[in-house]
Amino acid sequence: MGMVDILNGYIVEASPGYRGGPQERELKTQLAADIRKHNWSVIGHLPAEDRWPVLHPKMFYAIPDKHLLKYKDPLIIFGGSFKTIAADWEDWLLMFEEMLRKMYWENVHLTLHSEMIGSHQFTWKVKHDWFEKMCNRDLQPISDWDFTGTRNFFDGINRIE
Repeated sequence: MGMVDILNGYIVEASPGYRGGPQERELKTQLAADIRKHNWSVIGHLPAEDRWPVLHPKMFYAIPDKHLLKYKDPLIIFGGSFKTIAADWEDWLLMFEEMLRKMYWENVHLTLHSEMIGSHQFTWKVKHDWFEKMCNRDLQPISDWDFTGTRNFFDGINRIE
C-alpha cells in the first residue's frame, strides 16, 4: 500500500502587459494570444498514455480569458493526487522542467503534500533579461531560471525498492 502525495501549483504565463497606445496594446494582445497558444500546444503534446512518473495533459487547466477569476496574470493551474510520487521526485522534476524549457512563462509555484516526507514548496523564476526580450517580440523558450526547492528527498538514504 502506497502513501498519498498531492501535487498542486501554477505557471504564470509570460505576459507582455497591456499598456501603451491602441496599436501597441493590439500587438501585445496578439503576443499574449500567441504565447497562450504555444504553451497549450506544448502541454497538448505531453504523452497521453499512462506512464510513471505522471506528467499528463489532463493535469493542467487554464481560466478562460475575460473571466472574473482572471485579473492580469494568465495562469496555468495544475495538480494531481498520486501514490508516492515523492519517491520518484527527481525524475518527475526532470520531466516537468523539460516541459518548462519549451514554454513561455515568468514564474512557477508548486507544492507537494506528501504523507511520507511532509509538505514542500518549489519555485522557478525566469532570469530578468528574458522578459525584456519577450517584450521586444524575441520569443525564445525559457532555458535559464532560478530554482528553489529540493531535487532529491532521499540523498544518502538507502531506499527499499
